[in-house]
Amino acid sequence: MVNDYFLLIRHAPTAVDATRPAASWGLTEAGKASCRLLAEQMAPLKPTAVFTSHEPKAQQTGQAVAEQLGIGWQTAVNLHEHDRSNVTYLSHDQFQANVTRLFTDPDTLFFGRESGSQARQRFTQAIQAILAAHPHDTPAIVSHGTVITLLLAHHNPIDPIPFWQSLPMPCLMVVEREGFRLKTASFL
Repeated sequence: MVNDYFLLIRHAPTAVDATRPAASWGLTEAGKASCRLLAEQMAPLKPTAVFTSHEPKAQQTGQAVAEQLGIGWQTAVNLHEHDRSNVTYLSHDQFQANVTRLFTDPDTLFFGRESGSQARQRFTQAIQAILAAHPHDTPAIVSHGTVITLLLAHHNPIDPIPFWQSLPMPCLMVVEREGFRLKTASFL
């Protein structure tokens, strides 16, 4: 029997370092500690494996919950955040304005190396590949707020800006395999 849902997780809180790209940031000590509660909330959903983006914050989140749950974890291609590798550190207001535009004008490339639509398509294909390879399992996918919002807003009646702004770190979401409909979200 094919399982009808998978788990989608926004990584735990990160240690911001304005001198390094965001894709290289790891978790704070509080972020590491929050993974224990995240794993406890995941346990009743019986995840069978954890897949993470290659970014340290996602890997550290995935590894911590997998170890607590006694299941395997691995990185998977194309689960990374919207590619902003060519963008230097931005003030909070500048960052908010750019991400807002990414959601309201997803087909235009103006911020980073991919448009919002390109990021969503890449992320969608990565999730579809994991689900196809694990049809009888309950995979837990650890990723990032912007691509998660792009995916869910495309498939659900969600206003992306307030949804993205409301996503805590970490956040656990149960998503239907068919159509990527959001079933539940646990804002830790």
